[in-house]
Amino acid sequence: MKQINARKWIEKAQECYRSQKYQDGIGWCDEIIVESKMIHNFDQMWCASALKLKGELLYALALEKRDTSPDKYKEAARCREEANRIINESNPYSGPCFIATAAYGNPLANQLYVLRRYRDYYLIKRLWGKCFISLYYFVGPFLAVFVKQSKIIRRITISILDYIIKKISTLKI
Repeated sequence: MKQINARKWIEKAQECYRSQKYQDGIGWCDEIIVESKMIHNFDQMWCASALKLKGELLYALALEKRDTSPDKYKEAARCREEANRIINESNPYSGPCFIATAAYGNPLANQLYVLRRYRDYYLIKRLWGKCFISLYYFVGPFLAVFVKQSKIIRRITISILDYIIKKISTLKI
């Protein structure tokens, strides 16, 4: 499976979530998870995204069916915990994209993947990049609150982030 397929499969799973076709979305996530275990150089962030999304889909499916058995909720929690483990093992500097998540309203938005990849494969390899990441993790959560609360600030932030993502996308990372 190529990386581009993982992105398409995540998008299909997200669309299933939005259209409340939870079982179909779980199937797309499972495809990514299985492929990630079979391919040696597979980007594990796709697997982590699929696991997080699968957890949300499982939770939504259990709520929709009014399933009160704890097994469904435990499986959803296990998916999220496994995703967090993968993220933490892949990069000690990895963490949430506070501002971008607040702006786009979704921690699995495609734009966040570009920003995380830039952080993980470019910034982290430079001293100034590590300093920037540390500073961002210090001030990012505070700034994200303002972005989330104000439509005007959110629109401005999205415009700035879209410009940055466009520039980052031209780099060969």
